[in-house]
Amino acid sequence: MERWLSAVLSMSGTASLVIAAVLLIRLALRRAPKRFSYLLWAVVLFRLLCPISLESAFSLLPAAELVPAAGNGGQERQVVQVQTGLPGLDRQMNDFFLRHPYQGVADHPEHAEAAPSPVIPQAGKVTLPAILWLTGAALLLGYSALSLIRLRRALAEAVPLEGEPGVWLADRVPTPFVLGLLRPRIYLPSALPKQERDYILLHERTHIRRCDHILRALAWLAVAVHWFNPLVWLAFRLAGKDMEMSCDEAVLRNMDRDVRADYSASLLRLSAGGREKLPAGPLAFGDSDPKSRIKNVLSYKKPALWVMAAAVVVVAVTCAALATNRVSQPAGEKDTPPVEVWVDYFSNPSDLPWDEYRDLQLPEFPEKTFRWNPGLVEVVETHYDLVTHGTLYSGMPVWNVFLCDLNGDGKREFCSTVSFGSGLVDSHVEVYDYANQHRYLLWDRGIYDYTLSLEDGQLMVTKSEYIGEDIASGRLILTEDGRLAIEGQEVNSTAAPEIDLSPAAYALDDLWTYVDITGLDCEYIRWYARELNTHSEIPENALGYLEISEPRFLGLSEDYYYVTAVYSPQEDPDRIWLQLGPRAQGGSSEIHCVVDLTTGQQSPIYGEPYAELDPQELLSAARALAQLIVNASDYHAASAVPEEGPLPFDKPMKLWFGSGAGGWATILTLHPDGTFEGDYEDADMTIRYVCQFHGRFTDITQVSDTSWSMTLEELVLDTKYPAGREWDEDGCHYISSEPYGFDGKDGKALKPGAEFTFYTPQATGYAPGDDLYGMMDEENAPLREFWSWWPAKHGWGPNGDILGCYALHNVTSGRGFFDLYAWGLL
Repeated sequence: MERWLSAVLSMSGTASLVIAAVLLIRLALRRAPKRFSYLLWAVVLFRLLCPISLESAFSLLPAAELVPAAGNGGQERQVVQVQTGLPGLDRQMNDFFLRHPYQGVADHPEHAEAAPSPVIPQAGKVTLPAILWLTGAALLLGYSALSLIRLRRALAEAVPLEGEPGVWLADRVPTPFVLGLLRPRIYLPSALPKQERDYILLHERTHIRRCDHILRALAWLAVAVHWFNPLVWLAFRLAGKDMEMSCDEAVLRNMDRDVRADYSASLLRLSAGGREKLPAGPLAFGDSDPKSRIKNVLSYKKPALWVMAAAVVVVAVTCAALATNRVSQPAGEKDTPPVEVWVDYFSNPSDLPWDEYRDLQLPEFPEKTFRWNPGLVEVVETHYDLVTHGTLYSGMPVWNVFLCDLNGDGKREFCSTVSFGSGLVDSHVEVYDYANQHRYLLWDRGIYDYTLSLEDGQLMVTKSEYIGEDIASGRLILTEDGRLAIEGQEVNSTAAPEIDLSPAAYALDDLWTYVDITGLDCEYIRWYARELNTHSEIPENALGYLEISEPRFLGLSEDYYYVTAVYSPQEDPDRIWLQLGPRAQGGSSEIHCVVDLTTGQQSPIYGEPYAELDPQELLSAARALAQLIVNASDYHAASAVPEEGPLPFDKPMKLWFGSGAGGWATILTLHPDGTFEGDYEDADMTIRYVCQFHGRFTDITQVSDTSWSMTLEELVLDTKYPAGREWDEDGCHYISSEPYGFDGKDGKALKPGAEFTFYTPQATGYAPGDDLYGMMDEENAPLREFWSWWPAKHGWGPNGDILGCYALHNVTSGRGFFDLYAWGLL
């Protein structure tokens, strides 16, 4: 559905340009017969309904092509890029298309608040814009169908006009019109004077002969599809006006007498009923702007021959120029983009100023300052007195930086020769697209070296054997599939095989803190809602944390027995953080790196890139891991179905009552409507104390902005046996217990009527009158017992200290349930 809407928006944009051109040319043809103006609208209709674009060298429209742009998780997106011949205009238009949600990639975080799409778009996904578009189109088409039904009913008693095949008389229509597509009929008002029938019938038969009834139906279909575009509505109205006027002129031209006065009188009289009184949809024909038509009829005279000839030429050229797109040049034939040198010390390495830096400002990126020093290229931004530095790429050193628009989006990229490594030092080419926050690499570590130079105004790449002879040279280009290459040289395939994840099955744990993934060849896969098992620096806003033991399905070396992965598509959609653990010391080294999901390039978090992993295998594994993370996160988010109720949340909530030590806990699932389920369990060697229960709260009342009071209405124990009963099962000795947390000070289950209070994270307890005033570690504090169960157990200061989590307070016994975030489980 999104693809359909994307295509419609693209067609509507192009058609808008065509409509604007037709409106201008139509003014130039105002003295020419109206049939020429009417012909121009055929180009608009073609643009609105035909998704296929033709090309010609003399098109008036800018050339447009689909080019690859950085997407999420290695998925390249296709974006529209235009060539008008005006660089400034091209830059503005292409920047818009790059950020347009239906033409290119989702905005980067610096440009928009919307989260990027998943790694692999979900088939059949329908968004709100698509729903609105379909709704509008359906309403208009439904209006047409209802109007046609009403008109058919009005024509139920129509009778054929004797001697005039295909002509019918009807009592309940105020004006002549044509109805029908395959077998059109002419309908006349029964009261129409006979002396007027000849020229009116000639008018309507002209419509049929020119297939206006079919064109009008197609025009209404275009309006229904492009209903959101006001220019399309204007075009529909003006095309109808030109159609009627051209038929009027055909009548005057073909009558053997001057009927202008009579014809005008008929138009005036028939318009008195008004088209609004005709119960017809847009497929029916009737009056169209009678005032303009009468004026045109009265002023009509046979045009001069030169006017006709000029109009023919104008219409022919216009139709050819507007119906086609400008021929877009193949990638290899496009003009060489200009290159600007920022710094270049590769040819004279001894002149490299190790202790200096160079600043640069570009018109494409106002308010940004770019800085080069031998170790890195970065962007420096100043906000008031705060200066921030953002590294684009680094090296040992970065020998040169050239500025060149390789992808044709009107904004130049940073292109460099970079040396890297310790012990094994090689050179590679690095290109950074700051507009799209994307990095491209030409790097075959330990096999080939690549270096950049400027020769005759062109950015050239030299490929050589590692610490060896030069073997190839040519212009640096960006291929259609988004890879750097040497022009004229075969591009090494980096297409990574896709790992089949279809057998994967997902299951949520009881606390909703992790998802187990089964069905793939490994020992286990577990996705955590938050990172629990590593202290390494990982992106913020990450979609949880993935852990895999014996990841055979990834196809990596068997030297690695575990993999952990973190992916943050909202913050960094094209990269994933990986940690690979070696099976034994002395073999493969432990890997901590970030993998580019587009190129497969690995950037070490510390140390240098690792050569022992095949780049294609690593890229396949990285993309599969990113997809598993997205799938598990989506499954986790969808597992809690939204519910309604008076409590201030819309999905079931897990709350935990425990001491933070030992093996006992009561897990409560609280619903927005006040119903709940609980499970208490404690273990002492082979003895287990258990209690399952459920119930409901009533009289739920909001007391303040952050607290709700409620009364226990029902508490039912669901344990296999009554409280106090003991039994043996599966090698364990079980004791049925009271519902710990839902018990009174006597340790027995609460009775209906017991009071509870529910708090939101913003609740505070600093001053008298605060919801939690008295929740402190003092002997006589009224909420001391509740405080003792609180995982945070901090004091209350005047600077906005808050509870920080959802909590449920058993007022009778002081027990406290707190959400899983408070316990560090989410």
